[in-house]
Amino acid sequence: MNLVLSLVWLLSALGSKEIPLAAVVRVHGHAQAGPANALVPIKSGDVVSKNWQIKTEADGKVLLRFLADKTLVDIKPSSLVELDVRTSPESGSVPDLAVLGGGVAIFVPKGSAGTRAQTENTVTTAQSGQFGMSTGTDGQARVDVLNGKVQVCNQTTGDHQTLTTGQSQVSGYEGLADIKPVSPDSSMAKMEVNLPQIDPSSTTTQIEVPFLDPVSGKASTLVIGVKRGH
Repeated sequence: MNLVLSLVWLLSALGSKEIPLAAVVRVHGHAQAGPANALVPIKSGDVVSKNWQIKTEADGKVLLRFLADKTLVDIKPSSLVELDVRTSPESGSVPDLAVLGGGVAIFVPKGSAGTRAQTENTVTTAQSGQFGMSTGTDGQARVDVLNGKVQVCNQTTGDHQTLTTGQSQVSGYEGLADIKPVSPDSSMAKMEVNLPQIDPSSTTTQIEVPFLDPVSGKASTLVIGVKRGH
């Protein structure tokens, strides 16, 4: 039944010309998604669209998989994230996240054209690897890199820096702070999922999602593995 409802939601979104960007792989606790003024509860197997927001409550977490390049995004409790897409001359559509509150962990598979996450004054870009990003009420963003390379740019001052495996940095209105080491068990950048891909099991099914690239206009079918009954 969950799969049928998910497909109905997807077809409805396609009919209203919304652009599907990511599939919900897993939901823990309470979480909502939708246009900013029309958030509704979500579950695994649902598809979220361009410019939608995802909000998690204090007990909620959401794991997303972007359709275009299979980037994984683990949205932490008490967070608010908006999904978007930007243009890459080489690869077409590339994931673009706005972290409006709370934090996320992001796994970027090799071959990505540069997944981007941003807060009010800081932009991060990664072509592969795993990192976490959070923002606070004071406007400061924190970036933890567990592996790979992440470019950090402070939009207020124009400062920029490349962080590598095991490095962390805070970015605020006064610029970039000194780079510090980050523990491998950093709760912000960790994901409770097997990487680089989710292990298939008997409780996993596949959804074939028709995907229209908003940049190139090319149509394709993307196959997503989702767990049923969550």
